Amino acid sequence: MTLAKGARSQKSSFRGKLDLFFEASFSFQQTRESGPRYLKELNLLDTRPALRSDLDKLSLAAYAAHLLERNTETDTPVNDLFLLFADFLRVTCSTPPNAWMLLLLELKFLQVWGSSLTPEPRTTSPGACAILVFALKHEFASSFHLSPSQSQILELAGLIQRQAQATQINLPPRRLNLLYRLKAASPS
Repeated sequence: MTLAKGARSQKSSFRGKLDLFFEASFSFQQTRESGPRYLKELNLLDTRPALRSDLDKLSLAAYAAHLLERNTETDTPVNDLFLLFADFLRVTCSTPPNAWMLLLLELKFLQVWGSSLTPEPRTTSPGACAILVFALKHEFASSFHLSPSQSQILELAGLIQRQAQATQINLPPRRLNLLYRLKAASPS
């Protein structure tokens, strides 16, 4: 646990710099091996204002944070997941939200955890297979520009759900609600 002593004070150097989805570099002081850490310095890098003006973007960011929280241990740094999360937030802030963003996050998350996600020949169309293969071979930002159809979105969502269950990855419970809301908001 890290504490920011006096952060609510009017004269605090941390005031206005600690908020949900802000990115910052910081240093802290460890008091005892099992005790709390105290924040010493903080340098704000990105406030992501787009998340405060668009509910769907904020919902995507919250979903991503929940996915990470459910599948990682506290105080266990996983650099690849941090980089994925930061890239996801950057793309989310700069583009209109859609269901493909959520699925691509899940695909990349499974990939970081070493899941060997492969298309199921009987249930996956050639177009969805091609999208899946491309997305697994390329970075998040370049894969985001793919445009799966509504049926491909549903195919990939089912494939990801089955793979997550097989590899014991806990997808957040409101996944389907968010997927359908974003799918309905996406241009066809």
